Amino acid sequence: MDNPPSSSINSFVLADSHAKFISTTYTTLPFCLITGSIPGLKWFNYYDAKHFVHAILSLPEIKFALSQATAMLFLVGTNSVRVFPATQIISQTQQVAFSIQQTYPHLSQHGKFQFL
Repeated sequence: MDNPPSSSINSFVLADSHAKFISTTYTTLPFCLITGSIPGLKWFNYYDAKHFVHAILSLPEIKFALSQATAMLFLVGTNSVRVFPATQIISQTQQVAFSIQQTYPHLSQHGKFQFL
């Protein structure tokens, strides 16, 4: 992933194939949008860890992007969660949010990351 200008507002988008046509880096001062589009990305995937949101967050290039980001957006479809009870999905999504807040305190402020 490219390094954004240091004076810009850096937003990181982690997405599934819905963002495959979005440029990986889009810069217009003072904003810089870094997009990581991973085909097959799922909120929860117990059988294929490389396409599991929580596992993706531990990749070095994602860690670097998040350390530089001032905001984050998840753009991941819900097909993979249809077979789970809503309470389980909400709990697991909260765990992802808590993990981000603990690992990246600069993203823990209200509105710094969104789920879509």
